[in-house]
Amino acid sequence: MSTKQLTLQQLPDDVLVLMMQHLAVDDLFACRLVCRRLRDLALHPEIWSHRRLDEDKPCVCAVLGLAPCLDRAVYSKKVHTRAFTMTRCAVRHLTLRVRQGTECARACIALLRQEVLGRLKSVQLHVSYSLEDVAPVAPLEDADALLGTLVACRGLESLDLTDSLPEQYVMRPVLHGPSRSSLKYFRCYLSEETATFVNTVLAGHAATLQEVDFGCQYFEEEGTFQPFVGLSVLRRLTCTVFTGMQALASCKMLTAVSLSLFEDYTPESVVQGAVEFLRLLAGQLRTVSLEFQYADGDNEHFDRLLRALACSGESLVEQLTILTIPIGAPLLRALPRLPALRVLSVLKSPLVDPEDDDCVGDILAGITPATAPSLRRLELSTSDLQGCLHEWLHRDAVGRVLAANPSLHVHVWGTRGCRGGGPCEACALGCHREAIRDFKKGRRVGLFSHGPGECTHPEDHITGDKWTWIHFYCNSD
Repeated sequence: MSTKQLTLQQLPDDVLVLMMQHLAVDDLFACRLVCRRLRDLALHPEIWSHRRLDEDKPCVCAVLGLAPCLDRAVYSKKVHTRAFTMTRCAVRHLTLRVRQGTECARACIALLRQEVLGRLKSVQLHVSYSLEDVAPVAPLEDADALLGTLVACRGLESLDLTDSLPEQYVMRPVLHGPSRSSLKYFRCYLSEETATFVNTVLAGHAATLQEVDFGCQYFEEEGTFQPFVGLSVLRRLTCTVFTGMQALASCKMLTAVSLSLFEDYTPESVVQGAVEFLRLLAGQLRTVSLEFQYADGDNEHFDRLLRALACSGESLVEQLTILTIPIGAPLLRALPRLPALRVLSVLKSPLVDPEDDDCVGDILAGITPATAPSLRRLELSTSDLQGCLHEWLHRDAVGRVLAANPSLHVHVWGTRGCRGGGPCEACALGCHREAIRDFKKGRRVGLFSHGPGECTHPEDHITGDKWTWIHFYCNSD
């Protein structure tokens, strides 16, 4: 057997490139000083195409001046912005952090540069301002130019405006859209200032948009969503209910919606449009999330929306999420008419606080194989400041729902154990010692009652450092 060792010169280029993919940036630059071959290989696109360049890295200018491409880069005032405007480094995912109006113009040039380089697929824009920026610090057209460039940018597949523009940047109407539809994901918080921008994006990318996220801010401007009717491949929508949303029934590929409802402000006509929308798409939707904000005891809207979703009795909804549930009775009435429901999430609702109504307890009592035959996972979260999760585990409703539904997995998070004043009666019993420590850390707890090896849906047994599982030994009698 030969024991001859290969020298660096004998290794093929593809092997060296594979090895150099795991080197730090400083080491790659050092390789360029070794010999001509490594100097050239250190700038191979495969070495750089997976790398991320953050704004706090000291080598930003060197990388932008030498690297042929990057997966991600962050543009902000912390780095030499001129390097972004002159670079030949093609970035796939670009994050723009803009604080003042003067930065909008330079960010616009950096964006145009990446568009010309032809690799850009995703842009995320963060706009912030400090208290000293009360008055405009630059011509308003700088912000307009940046947003206009974002709308018209060719080849983008994802556009995320994480933060709305500060109020001092009042936009002019954005009238010129892209030359070709390409966006698949679009997120922008709605406001009166962003309405024309949103409409231009929706109209210009109607042929390709698959997911749209408008957040859950209340916005009463009418007619904002007229271009929605042209989104032929829309699959997922997140928004506050709006006037005329029944027109979305024309989106034949829409299967997931997250709707927010402000009961104190939402006009009756808007609620009726949301009800009609759920009724028309009841046989099409697979995932539905309903959030009720600032509920003031009026449960009629909640009841109407659930009745619309379950009206046909042939609903295909597999996952239903309700945030800040106002009352449990409408949900219990709807469950038997949601035969495909597999995951039910009741989030941000009272759970362990003894002073609150036991809405979740009523829901647990109503879940049976007859009312929810396909249900395999029940997710519960709360922000209760009082009460103990260990005490909640000893409540009759918890044991009964697990005994009646052996295939059910209950996930609980957002609460803790006893808070001061000594242990409660449940904690004093000394049971569930394997998890009491975790309760106090606010970790996630999973409950199940089936025997070992009898789980038909192991994917619901989520594992990880944050999870503690408790086996309930239940007598179905």
